Amino acid sequence: MTRRLGALGFVFLAFALIAMRPQAQSGDDFARRQYESGLTFLQNARYAEALKDFQVVVDSFPQSSVADDALLQISLYQLDVAHDQGSAQTSADKLLKDYPNSDSAPMAYVVIGRLGIAKGRSAPEVEAALASFERVPRLFPTSEAVAAARYYAGDTLRLTRRLDEALDRFRRVSMEFPRSTWGARADLATVVALVASDRAPQAFPRLQRIRQQFPDRAKRAPRSRTTPFCTGSICARKLLFRRRLTSLAARRRNSKT
Repeated sequence: MTRRLGALGFVFLAFALIAMRPQAQSGDDFARRQYESGLTFLQNARYAEALKDFQVVVDSFPQSSVADDALLQISLYQLDVAHDQGSAQTSADKLLKDYPNSDSAPMAYVVIGRLGIAKGRSAPEVEAALASFERVPRLFPTSEAVAAARYYAGDTLRLTRRLDEALDRFRRVSMEFPRSTWGARADLATVVALVASDRAPQAFPRLQRIRQQFPDRAKRAPRSRTTPFCTGSICARKLLFRRRLTSLAARRRNSKT
């Protein structure tokens, strides 16, 4: 009798687990729909509504397949839009603690590196930021975030006036990711570094190449986990740098005459 009851209990448990699977799948599907709703709001710059959706995913569906993505979007918003470095750090740290092997973890390292250089530019802070960026290709060599990590490593070197090193990093991004948003940003950052190092004439061809390869691309591209906020500003920045380069070239011609 005991064996029969034990067998019946096992069968009941098996059926109970099978019955639970559709519910779990349904929960993951709902979490994904909530996340995609947040992305739609984000694409339309309705940040408050996007954050509501992302936060629901993080709080109510922490085991779903998109919980890490939602947490990353929250961290990026806090860093790039709200400029709340403390909250961005908390969100990125939570992502790496709770989802260390997720596909959003590489970009969390990028966020932490950016936060590090935003806090200060002393030698230890710079090296810590660069180390965070360098972890991405080492730990996640096939991740989309590799391009972002290498771009921000170059930008960190540019900000600290290590211009030749920065130019090498930007060229690598441009060569390895020529059709990506990060390739365009690397080209644009190369222009800035060339101007800062008194090599403005070399920047004109690169600006022309950006215009030809990425006409309004930043405005049309759908958002992914590695897409930076405010990419639409690339066009405005490009125009600003072109005017600056034109002014520098004019001054050089006047000085020669």
